Formats: sequence, structure tokens, C-alpha cells
Amino acid sequence: MPNYTKTIVCLANSWRPPSGRGRCIAGKEILENGYGAWIRPVSDRPSMEISDKERRYRDGRESKILDIVEMRMVRPAPNLPQIENHVIDAGYRWRNNGELP
Repeated sequence: MPNYTKTIVCLANSWRPPSGRGRCIAGKEILENGYGAWIRPVSDRPSMEISDKERRYRDGRESKILDIVEMRMVRPAPNLPQIENHVIDAGYRWRNNGELP
């Protein structure tokens, strides 16, 4: 499966236990006609957490709640109960496409 892009409005941005070094990011997918399913970007590491570097935009800012975030994914990674997981392309910097008012 080739890489694909998802754009979400960030609705969750919390520390990921047990290490506390990574984050759990999640949001609703933005579609042409409204909002779609929940999307939870995860890493390919066993912990699945998103590192500080991976969640920064091209200009170095960090993603935050209500940001509209474009990210490249490698593959879906459903893992009960989190069927919304998608593995990110760690080499691609996220793009900020604005903020939900």
C-alpha cells in the first residue's frame, strides 16, 4: 500500500505513559463534506507513541489542540480497542493547515 495523507482536527494531545516522553495525538478526519472517522497517528515503535520530533511542524512549532494537521501515513494499524490507529511516515514533517475557530 502506498503512503497516503490524512488531515485531522487535533482533539487530543496527551502524554503517553509509561515513559512520558511521547504523545498520544488523535482527532477527527477532515473531509470535503464534513468530518470523518477518528484518526490516531502512531509510530512504528512497540510503544506506538509519537516523539517530540515527529509531532513538530516543518517550522519547528508543536501541534496543539484544534490545529488542522496534515500528516502522511504508511499504513492502517488497527489495534483493539484503538481501531483508528494509522502508522505515520516518520520522515515526513506534519503540516499545519490552520486552526479550528
